[in-house]
Amino acid sequence: MIERINFLEKSFECLLNKGMGSSGIRLIDHGICSGLLLLLSSTFYFNVFFSLKNHDASNEYESFLKNKFINREIEYNALHWWNVIVWATAAAAIHNVQQNNIDGLSHLDNLNIDDDPLAYLGVLVDILQVWDRTSVRREKTIWGDLPIQGTDINLSLINNKIEIDYNDVTISETIKEDLDFALIGWDKLLEIKP
Repeated sequence: MIERINFLEKSFECLLNKGMGSSGIRLIDHGICSGLLLLLSSTFYFNVFFSLKNHDASNEYESFLKNKFINREIEYNALHWWNVIVWATAAAAIHNVQQNNIDGLSHLDNLNIDDDPLAYLGVLVDILQVWDRTSVRREKTIWGDLPIQGTDINLSLINNKIEIDYNDVTISETIKEDLDFALIGWDKLLEIKP
């Protein structure tokens, strides 16, 4: 996972400085930005929490605010911040980078569910949920292709495997290719049809 975190930094810099593919369009990846913003806000929250915890209130109002903020059901500590907050924000960043080729960077090894279950789930859901999502690709917009509708998808559980029937061979094949590109063992969890 350390390698994946380092890859996030390289991906961020590559997309920002070199741009995307031959187009040269420089951008910041929504997954990386989401993860960084979540990390920033949660780190700020922790800073405020621990600052207030160590602060002696000088009046009744300050005491009231301090107690409202600090007296929560969860006891925050550095271990919680590292084991829960940092890895949750990293999963948000990893979910998009893991399923894309970024020019100038070699692709990371496919993600295993044991490596990081939350990041794995993020990638899985992002790839599977193609219904009711309008494409931002130019050719799709110009030709007016409508997204597959949620009512056209059939979902069932057969032999402890989730079966998703997209009722479209092209969509199903694309999803399988995307899953193969990003994840290890997805086919043990679900079956894509037709």
